[in-house]
Amino acid sequence: MHNKVPGYVSNVHFRKLSLSGKPGPYLVQISGADEKHDVRDVSFQNVEILGSTLGNGSEHLELGQHVTDVQFETQSKSKPSN
Repeated sequence: MHNKVPGYVSNVHFRKLSLSGKPGPYLVQISGADEKHDVRDVSFQNVEILGSTLGNGSEHLELGQHVTDVQFETQSKSKPSN
């Protein structure tokens, strides 16, 4: 078997996701292994956990070491005009 070497993660985009169900300790954890094996350029657009929008400071988010360029975007739902 080959030696296991961590890779890196980049350019990952999560869009229009919603987790619902029983209350629980749901947590999105993002962490890189080291400086050369990092996580970068990750975006979350309209991602909700139990009705709470995922964003900076969210109780459902943990950003660890070696993580850069994580972005959050929420687009408001447009209301029909009268």
